[in-house]
Amino acid sequence: MKFEHGLTQTLATCLAILFMAQAQSSAVTVIEVFSERPLDHTYRIPNTRIQFYNFDQPNQAEKLLPVFSNNPDLAEKQFQQWKDSANGKSTMEKMKASYAPYLKAANYGVTKIPAIVFDNGKYVIYGTLNVDQAVRDYDRYQRTVGKAQ
Repeated sequence: MKFEHGLTQTLATCLAILFMAQAQSSAVTVIEVFSERPLDHTYRIPNTRIQFYNFDQPNQAEKLLPVFSNNPDLAEKQFQQWKDSANGKSTMEKMKASYAPYLKAANYGVTKIPAIVFDNGKYVIYGTLNVDQAVRDYDRYQRTVGKAQ
């Protein structure tokens, strides 16, 4: 079984190299992965940068918020003091930045996650976090349908 996994990984690497050869030799291809959970392992594909967009960031950022009083007047005062503090400003920036994956996905027209995106949103593979398989699917697309366009 270990041999089979190694063979699959070697095949994926070879396909990736062929895929990259189609691009300019000095260019770095970006593969963008959108998901609520992290990739299960690190992918190493020559001349490729894999950018991961974590859809769980808003939940993580929300945990940084302090607990305010149940009294609305007191809570408002606490909030004002907190948001003007260095910690409050930093947390608010982190919260704002945590939605960047959603904006990027919306810009590409990504409608669900997980999704793996190639060519700045021109090609999207839904339902998987398997980058090796996505590269093979994209390569197959480029060699068949992509050339006909």
